[in-house]
Amino acid sequence: MPIKFSTRAVFTALVAFALTAIAPAWGAVIGVGGATLTPTEASGGIPINSIDIPFVAPGPTGFSGHLKATVLANDPTNIYAGNGGLTFVYELFNTAGATSLGRMTHNDFSNYVTDVSVPPVATGKVPTSVDRSGPTALDPLGAVLGWTFSGSGRIATGQNSTQLVVQTNASAFQFATANVIDGSSVAVQTLGPDGPSVVEPEPATAGVLAFAAAFAIQRRRRNNVV
Repeated sequence: MPIKFSTRAVFTALVAFALTAIAPAWGAVIGVGGATLTPTEASGGIPINSIDIPFVAPGPTGFSGHLKATVLANDPTNIYAGNGGLTFVYELFNTAGATSLGRMTHNDFSNYVTDVSVPPVATGKVPTSVDRSGPTALDPLGAVLGWTFSGSGRIATGQNSTQLVVQTNASAFQFATANVIDGSSVAVQTLGPDGPSVVEPEPATAGVLAFAAAFAIQRRRRNNVV
């Protein structure tokens, strides 16, 4: 016996699908020379590489800690993941020192979209803001992302940052350099984007088709009412 669906139910389902297909999953996209307060957004995916590198900044204002970097593929909230876009997740740890940590910068995001966020449930200190360098003669494409931890958000000894998420349209990854800064500064090896940039898939096409189907069903239903 065939299963019957009401036209109202089908119409509702198609509209819901259309809205889902069209709406992009953005945290906060930072353009060259831009800055933003840090938004929250869920992320995930399959880890394809991860490193955790210790660092020591010498001197009376020195500190030590480690920086963990993870590369994710198939992140469901990265709008470029369907075409191979990768997500990068960083966690900064302050293990010892005379000062709390107030900033971290990271090379090299030239040529790539950077959609930044932190998880809805923080796993550590949340940055006050995120910024991107440029445009200047030496840095026209905004190579450097920076996270600022200020006020009560500074990372004290024994504390760590929450996950710092950067969803990109980069199709590959490479070793890169981060700088941890506060009083002293130290360079740390990490992971960053590489390879050709990918284009955004086209969910809007499916959304438009779904809207058209929903409209046709609703119109037919109205025409059949006497």
